[in-house]
Order: sequence, then structure tokens, then C-alpha cells
Amino acid sequence: MNRRHMTVDHHGGTAGWQLCWSEPGRDSRHAQDYPAAVTGSSASGGDAVASAVAWFTSQVRRQDGTPLLYLPGRRQTDSEPELLQLSKVRGVVTETWKTLLSARWAGGPVLAAWPDEVHLARIADDSRTTALCVIPWNDEGVAAWVRASNPELIGSNPVVVNMSRPLVEDPVVEQALKTLTQSVNHANNLAGAPDKRDAVATLLILHDGGHQLHPPDIYAWAPANGWPARGALRLRELAATIAGGKRPQLKHRSPFRKDILSVWQQEAADDE
Repeated sequence: MNRRHMTVDHHGGTAGWQLCWSEPGRDSRHAQDYPAAVTGSSASGGDAVASAVAWFTSQVRRQDGTPLLYLPGRRQTDSEPELLQLSKVRGVVTETWKTLLSARWAGGPVLAAWPDEVHLARIADDSRTTALCVIPWNDEGVAAWVRASNPELIGSNPVVVNMSRPLVEDPVVEQALKTLTQSVNHANNLAGAPDKRDAVATLLILHDGGHQLHPPDIYAWAPANGWPARGALRLRELAATIAGGKRPQLKHRSPFRKDILSVWQQEAADDE
């Protein structure tokens, strides 16, 4: 249920309408709109690398653009003959975590080998990415991305992620996140002061109201609901800070009406 959440003065009157959301889809393409796949961990053996190369190659054949092999560092190919061979294929560009930002890569399918969460977020958000295959170090490192993006699971020993439970189990927390999602400018990835204020206010209201904050779940929920992955990472960091007992200071007054928690609770009840 979408509502305007008004600020209310101490006398109970209306202090003025304050929209707490933007138009859906404002400012960037957030929802993943390209094919994606993930293998199991290459550390567990099996055919993770071979499966990733095969899937990646099939996307290269189907799409225009420049194929990208994305690695923590260039030496990572030394221990994986299949990746070393792929890096030598004419037309395939190899970039590392350090070089991607300055690279002149024009865009195309990506094979990301062993990214951490930050660099997975970066390549998943990159507007040049037209297909993405991930080889993880371990299941935990890609769990949130898998739950949010629902990629194809490939290989004989695929990643194990519980896809059956809700991304966020507390319906009140979910309603609050929906309000926050419509409030912030996603192009800023929570770097702007008003957006960070709204996020901190939302999370503190939930925490003070007795609702537990589970940072990994919030991180999984956000990209699945229109957040760029880098913004979702910052939201998770704020949730972890507050769940850990620290209280980030609000530099400006909370934008929400005083009874906003009751509104979220009612909206959660209405959706049952």
C-alpha cells in the first residue's frame, strides 16, 4: 500500500506534505536485465571453471560487445589453465579490480572469477555488463547476490543458497525498506546526505521499535527491489552498525512522521 508519509508537528497538525519516495526506476537502470549464472566454488574442485567458460562463451556467441574476463589480479590465471587460455583468445579483454575503472572496455559479457562482494557489486551494477557469470571463492560470498538476482546455477557442484525463505522475514522491516526504497536517489548509492539520513532514520526507528535488523537479508532484499548493488552494500553496512549497538547521528531531522512505525506495522498487517 503506497502512502504519503507526512511529517506531523507537536500539535498534531500537518506540517506539510513530504513525499518519501521518488518515481519508480528514477535515475538509473537498477534491476538486472541481463543473463546471469554462477558456479559452485572452484575451491571445492569439480568443473566450476570449465562450466563458467562454457556458459560465458555461449553468451559471447549470442551477443555483440567485447567479452571481459574480470579478475582480482592478472596472476589469477596462472593456476587455472582454462582461464589462461581464455585470456589469450583474440577479442577477450582482461581487467582486474584495479584496472577496470580506467579501462576503455566498451561493454559485453563478463566472466567474473572470485570477486569479493564489493567488486561483484561493481561489475553487476556496471551499465556495460550484458551478461555475467561468477566463479565464487565460496558460497557465502555470493549468497546475497544469488538470492537477489536468481542466476542460473551451473556446474556439477553448484552454489548452495536457501532460495525458499523470504529475503526479509519480518514484514514490518520489509514495509520500512519499501518506503526507504522510494525515498532515496539510487544514483547516489546512499552517498548523499539526505539519502543517508533517510536510511539511518529508517533503521533506527526499526531497531528502537524492537525489530531485528539482519544485514545479510537486507543486502539481499535491496538489489531484488531496485537498489544498485553498491547502494545495497552501504545499506547493509549501516544496518550492521545499528544492529551492533552504535547509533549514527542524524545530521538533519528525521523526514518521517512520528507514528511511522505504526504505519509500517499496519501496512504489514494489510499485506498478510
